[in-house]
Amino acid sequence: MFLSVEDHLLTCSFKENFGVECLGCGTQRSFLALTKGDIVQSFIYNPGVLLILLTFIVSFVVYKYFPKYTFKAIVTSFSVTVIAMTVSYVFKLIGA
Repeated sequence: MFLSVEDHLLTCSFKENFGVECLGCGTQRSFLALTKGDIVQSFIYNPGVLLILLTFIVSFVVYKYFPKYTFKAIVTSFSVTVIAMTVSYVFKLIGA
């Protein structure tokens, strides 16, 4: 008897109470898809997971090799991530 992680995912209380997905919906499935190497499916579930991971990688590389630009790189990376997540969420809400 093998138990899989997919059988024990948490449910979204926001979606249960309001009937609409929240900004974080799909994060667990996205992370699991990413751990299996399925980058496209991970992005489809919730682009924020991949974007935040890329933001951390960019921030680390800039901090390590270009410390003068660390603050600017972090602010820019997180801004792009927030904008992309918001646009994705709006498209999800309107059903496009």
